[in-house]
Amino acid sequence: MKKNIVYSISSFFIDLVYEVYYRRKQKKFLSKLNKLFKISIAFDVGAHHGETLDMFLEIFPEIQKIYAFEPYSKSFNILKKKFSTNKKVYLNNLAISDTKKKTILKISNIEDGQSTLNEVNENSSWLRIKKIFMGSANIYSHTEEVEVDTLDNLYKSEIDLLKIDTEGNELKVLNSAENLIKNTKFILLEIHKSKMFIGYNHEKIYEFMTKNNFIILNEFKFPMMMWSDVIFYNSNIVDIKKLDF
Repeated sequence: MKKNIVYSISSFFIDLVYEVYYRRKQKKFLSKLNKLFKISIAFDVGAHHGETLDMFLEIFPEIQKIYAFEPYSKSFNILKKKFSTNKKVYLNNLAISDTKKKTILKISNIEDGQSTLNEVNENSSWLRIKKIFMGSANIYSHTEEVEVDTLDNLYKSEIDLLKIDTEGNELKVLNSAENLIKNTKFILLEIHKSKMFIGYNHEKIYEFMTKNNFIILNEFKFPMMMWSDVIFYNSNIVDIKKLDF
């Protein structure tokens, strides 16, 4: 996937801010959380190249199992090379959504971590900015047929931490786990504030979380971007008194 010079330079500085500032804040917070609530079982939905897997293995040293889900074949092959011998990591070449099926994954020709199952809103101002930034009039020019399943079909036990980063498909992932999240302590969600995906509305995600007794614990905002990572706790099973840190 060819990257233009402007994008390459810009993404270098964005990655630098991400690692030095944004990811460091996440690590610090999640490490404190782990001291209060031992994170033993974690899910990574939208694992990409294993960035979150690396973080979980680093800051949750006693973690027992991490189930990772990545539909894109090239990204999944990278995961296999990195983690196939790690007995704590269980890799799944699957997309997660609200229905078991086969469907088409739209893959960014510049950055495959921005691949999506959703229809893209071509009238989105944020999409127009991204096209200029990436130097491409057709960001999602690649496609691939992928297998899709629901979390409720795949897992029946308790989860300590569920992370979801699926480029606009987060609500469908949550809907796929309506039974599972009843026994999930924490959910870490990427929330978009743009109109880039047709039918996507971040307010519906907050409504879903409230309906299912999840309360915002912290929000990690990336400077100048239209998204943030928000961590929620399950008020039915997490002792709120322990969270005062």
